[in-house]
Amino acid sequence: MNTVPETIDTPAILIDREVLARNIARMASTVKGKGLTLRPHVKTHKIPQIAALQLEAGAVREASRLLGADAGRLSVLVEIDSGHHRSGVRPEDAAGVADAARDAGFHVAGVFTFPGNSYAPSMPEAAVDQAGAALERAAAALRQAGHDVAVLSGGSTPTALLTGASVATELRPGVYVFGDAQQLELGRCVRWKTSR
Repeated sequence: MNTVPETIDTPAILIDREVLARNIARMASTVKGKGLTLRPHVKTHKIPQIAALQLEAGAVREASRLLGADAGRLSVLVEIDSGHHRSGVRPEDAAGVADAARDAGFHVAGVFTFPGNSYAPSMPEAAVDQAGAALERAAAALRQAGHDVAVLSGGSTPTALLTGASVATELRPGVYVFGDAQQLELGRCVRWKTSR
């Protein structure tokens, strides 16, 4: 068991750099291997040095310009609810929000969802399917209303490694950098074996 060195004044945050680096590399490699963009949430750590490590591993900034927006127009994504019922509109209602955003002068680049229901025990697999279906329905609604849909964004730490063939273009996990106790309970942490 690890103990806190006496020279550390508690409370303090101690991060195992090797585990952090492995977690970042594992997610970056997995998402890239799926042909998706990794746009991680940084709200878990809020540490610029960790964000820099994520970017070095191939992630894109959480708040960055989305694709080829017209000069001077801010690009936005419409948030949809994929089963968590905390935020976002029903996928079928995404076009109305997109229309309003376009009328207000924004470039609508696509839709996103947060499958927060994946944090419940035995829910990650179902949440992957629900998020994919919701993204697909929302994209269809936007396209039918005349919007180009370039970004279909979803994913959470519990679902990121489970996401297979999907309509998603990018994943947005966050707590994977630490692999906290909740992720361990959900079976999302993998023991890394290294040869020494």
